[in-house]
Amino acid sequence: MDSSGIPFLAPEIQLLYKALAIRAEDQADYDHVAPRLDADARTWLRTALRNVDPRHAWLISSPHLCERSFVSRFYLASIRHRECDVPRLG
Repeated sequence: MDSSGIPFLAPEIQLLYKALAIRAEDQADYDHVAPRLDADARTWLRTALRNVDPRHAWLISSPHLCERSFVSRFYLASIRHRECDVPRLG
């Protein structure tokens, strides 16, 4: 519940539900919300998505769910269609 007593679902949990069958509006929500998730929420979403579908598009192409925090945004953009937690060289 928020401070006014209105119940709400944590954003990372809502994104997990949206990830099950991605529509354009779900992708737009992910693109807007994922960069704003704190580290715990990103970890929770990453783990939950891996349990549901380890090859989910958001795990493969999104820098927001990448585990390697030291990887630069430039590098992530260059491997956009590869799994960011197992970069391939060459």
